Amino acid sequence: MANENPRGYQGYAAIQKEASWGTKIIAAMDYFEFESETVDEKDRNVILPVINCSRYGGSKLIQNGKNVGGSITWPVNADDATGIFLQQLLGTDTKTGDGTNGYIHAMEFDGTDPAGFTLQISRKIDIASYFGGIIDSLKFTFKANDPLKCAATMTFKDAVHTDPEQTPSYSTQNPLMCHTGTIQIGGSSANILDADIEISGGILSKRTALGSTTIQAPKSGVATVKGSLTAYVDAMTLQSAFLAGTATSLSLYCKGAAIGTGFYGLTLAVPQIILHGETLKIPNAPGELMFKIPFEAQLTGAGSPNKLILATLTNLFATAYSA
Repeated sequence: MANENPRGYQGYAAIQKEASWGTKIIAAMDYFEFESETVDEKDRNVILPVINCSRYGGSKLIQNGKNVGGSITWPVNADDATGIFLQQLLGTDTKTGDGTNGYIHAMEFDGTDPAGFTLQISRKIDIASYFGGIIDSLKFTFKANDPLKCAATMTFKDAVHTDPEQTPSYSTQNPLMCHTGTIQIGGSSANILDADIEISGGILSKRTALGSTTIQAPKSGVATVKGSLTAYVDAMTLQSAFLAGTATSLSLYCKGAAIGTGFYGLTLAVPQIILHGETLKIPNAPGELMFKIPFEAQLTGAGSPNKLILATLTNLFATAYSA
């Protein structure tokens, strides 16, 4: 029987931490269900124009340095690879809790250089292992009646396309749904239609050098946290805070199935944000008035706790993600 053209549903994605940055690992990988990906290798072949007395064929084809990277988007499952992605961006995982009511993995920016990871993507006829992985940013999207989604933008040192296809296994837990979510602004529940939050480590990831076609080990940079909210107009609190330049706090939480007295879940807490944007407008006659508010995290020492962001993931994974 002739091989059919591969379909997207035949693929898989898996991630694993590296022992040292740039050292590929494909053993004991964490498989996770995803929606789409754009990871590839670009700009490897360059036509160099030269003058050599010929009107035709007067150019040289050379292979340039490697540019490996892209993005992957998945519905967040508290029991799968999300913890590795968060740890690779933020750093140390402080684990508490137990196997009865859930382990709590608390992660924040710790200023260390990224440890590195390998991402393997099977496209059925192309088994690509991307290694020396760096998380440039994670963007979480909360939207009413949808699953919580995350998009990771990544850079890699290199890739190989010769590893064997593996047999994936997946978590039995469902993705976290936004209708289970709670969003608090300034410690009070907020009536929010949708929200997104993008966490960037400002990693110096594309550190090229003479004598190599691949990037060097990354270095930590200036971290940022920003996003936007679409809020129903129940009161003028948000506009007043924006006009006054008053800092407030933000907490976004989605929960899954029960673990004893606890739940699978993810909380993204930003102790201090500054609201940007514009004041309220009337879009049309029948339209409901909404606030559309961009925000940015601020670290001044006044936030409680004094962190840029704190990600807390609750599941039954008994080992700290940074171990």
